[in-house]
Amino acid sequence: MAKKGDMARADVAQTIVNAFGGRYIATVDKKIYVEAQDGPGGETLQFSIAITMPKVGVARGEAPTTSDPASAWSGPAAASPVAPPAEISADDKAKVAELMKQLGLE
Repeated sequence: MAKKGDMARADVAQTIVNAFGGRYIATVDKKIYVEAQDGPGGETLQFSIAITMPKVGVARGEAPTTSDPASAWSGPAAASPVAPPAEISADDKAKVAELMKQLGLE
């Protein structure tokens, strides 16, 4: 059974392959490998492109349009979700204290 996004991922991958044409090398471990020239007459370099589905998407037109990724954009995916710090229960604190005492680490 296909997983969510498999068909869309295949479509996006094929679009990338078509866009790079003869510069497409291979798809290995879910990464698309392409090559590009580093300037006129420059070295040929390989790039790998990974396709992922973000947990939090961005609205159209919100992403920075400059080549500087550190631009002032502050859309919803600008910051990763932060998990609240774990709270240690009183029982766990007591167990840790006892273990440290037994190991001579207090």
